[in-house]
Amino acid sequence: MKITMLLSGQGEIPGAETVAMWRTDPDAVAVWDQAEEAVGPIRPWIDEPVPSDTLKAQLLSAVGSLATYAVIRRKLGLTPRFVIGHSVGEVAAVGIGLGLDVATVARFVRARGQAMLDAIAAGEPMGMRAVVNPPADLDALVEGCEGVWVANRNSARQIVISGTTAALTAFVEETGVATIPLKVTGAFHTPLMAPAAAALRANPEARIPLAHFGPTVIANRTATAYRPGTDIAGELAEQVVSPVRWADAVAYAYDHGSQVFLDLSSTGMLARMSDLTGARHFPVGTPAGIEAAAHELRHVRTIEGEYDLAAHALGVIVTTKNRQADEALYKETVIPSYQELRAMAGKPQEPARILDIVDRVLTIKAVDEETKVRKLADLRWRADRLADRLAA
Repeated sequence: MKITMLLSGQGEIPGAETVAMWRTDPDAVAVWDQAEEAVGPIRPWIDEPVPSDTLKAQLLSAVGSLATYAVIRRKLGLTPRFVIGHSVGEVAAVGIGLGLDVATVARFVRARGQAMLDAIAAGEPMGMRAVVNPPADLDALVEGCEGVWVANRNSARQIVISGTTAALTAFVEETGVATIPLKVTGAFHTPLMAPAAAALRANPEARIPLAHFGPTVIANRTATAYRPGTDIAGELAEQVVSPVRWADAVAYAYDHGSQVFLDLSSTGMLARMSDLTGARHFPVGTPAGIEAAAHELRHVRTIEGEYDLAAHALGVIVTTKNRQADEALYKETVIPSYQELRAMAGKPQEPARILDIVDRVLTIKAVDEETKVRKLADLRWRADRLADRLAA
């Protein structure tokens, strides 16, 4: 079963249950500790109203998502196939997908938030508005108004426009489109954030190591998966000036076989705004939500737990197509490797050895590079979880 994790962006007010989890669960506390060691105090802002300061809001959102994920990882023990984060949530999603340390994510988010804060201070007054019952010709109306852009396409029912305050006011007056002002001071995901994108590209803190580790991250800007070799930091910088294609990104996961979506937001907002009718959504941003999902997905969890790393590795070898023309080479290498993995199944695991075997077999089978990277990334993810269990 393919599972997708959804992470929220800035602006969500975490509920009391989520905040309590962040403050008491040892894995969540460890995430906040690591983030604050990297960028300074963040937790005091939790008790404040939604910060208008985008730097504070982004750090709270991204680190909060990682803290919630840390609890889910331990309690659910499920391996997601995709991870999608909304706006700054994409940075947290990249952290999960690549297995980055919390400090790297926190420093990138701090650089992102500060760059946007500086762009806001240097420009004319800006803002964002949610469109109520978006009309079919909204794109045409926006194109006809200078200084206004579509910033977020969250669903057919939820679209956000962004621009200068003066242009947004003129747009509403001229078109009669009903909107609700959002509590932000920037025109995020528009060309007005170009100075922020440039600053982010130049900031040495905003660096993402090239890695392929776990679930596939789906980008906001393209609504497609990050590919091997993608300039991840560059993509995240470009996202700052590009609309968030949230509905398309979620549809990409669904179209690629994911029918279970875990919503890590505190309020379940991401599940509620989905256009998908054939998918199952589980709000897992609270302890009660995590427990409910654990019960509903107990059969999936049981199946996942029955297969150790060697068994999953066997599955990778069996399900990848052989393109090796040298039959003798195949028999001399692949078959003995398969037999070695079979002998390991059900016994104490040697993750490094298992990964080495699979890497060699996929190379000999001439598996295409993208498939090889993805298969190995999934196994590394499982190996990391195995290490966590052994250390517990």
